[in-house]
Amino acid sequence: MGILPSNVDLLAEIDALTEVGRRAPGSDAERRAAAHLEERLRELGREAETEPVEVWPNWPLAYAILVALAVAGSVMSVSVPLLGALLALLAALLTFLEAGVLRPTLRRLLGRRASKNVVSWGDRDKPGLLILAAHYDAGRGGIALSEKADARRAAFGHLVRRSIGPLQPLFWAELAVLVCCVLRLAGLSGLLLTVLQFIPTVILIVAVALLIDIAMSATRGGENDNASGVALALSLAERFGGGKLEHFDVHLLLTGGQKAVASGSRAFLDLHKQ
Repeated sequence: MGILPSNVDLLAEIDALTEVGRRAPGSDAERRAAAHLEERLRELGREAETEPVEVWPNWPLAYAILVALAVAGSVMSVSVPLLGALLALLAALLTFLEAGVLRPTLRRLLGRRASKNVVSWGDRDKPGLLILAAHYDAGRGGIALSEKADARRAAFGHLVRRSIGPLQPLFWAELAVLVCCVLRLAGLSGLLLTVLQFIPTVILIVAVALLIDIAMSATRGGENDNASGVALALSLAERFGGGKLEHFDVHLLLTGGQKAVASGSRAFLDLHKQ
């Protein structure tokens, strides 16, 4: 099959989306972006609808509190081992629920906002389906989220032959602190244990500063993350939708709240489990 033409101007689509403002999850600018995308899809001859998404966008502050709790547990374990171990266990457990299971715990106490997924369903008479997905919201800035930090983490992941997420080192440090606290609770002490506990504790202290930096940073313009992805999804939907593919129906999913711990995509999957 030859390359089908597209009437979508990618640069114009990117400019139109970024002009609505900095699209933080649950913000007025994000809602304006959703309305713009609904209208744009209809202009392209596609049906469009929205699905509500609940977001808890203050994840940097939530993680900063949890990490500070782990640091407090590490310090307390020296004089009160039971209390220190309990604090470290609580921090590790809540961090696992927040980052591993992706369910809001502490974030629920820091404010809830409303967001939307913009969905455009194609025909549903083909044996296969193709969902083009991109998020239209934009994330925060911060040193830990810079391109340089991403490149260094990717390089280290390549070195150890394992993908490393941005929150994995934080969780590993919390687990290391928890193990040290449990050892102190069991009656162990000494210089070696102190050194082993000191290293992850320092990592967590640095993590608190980096998380607060993210929490205080402004929302990015989001040209590359992810107005460009939205523009490409619109172009592909216009090019291959409308029954142009022989065996696949083409659907389009533009998620909101994605930069609030993947709230948009999780809400879509929960709503369309079958």
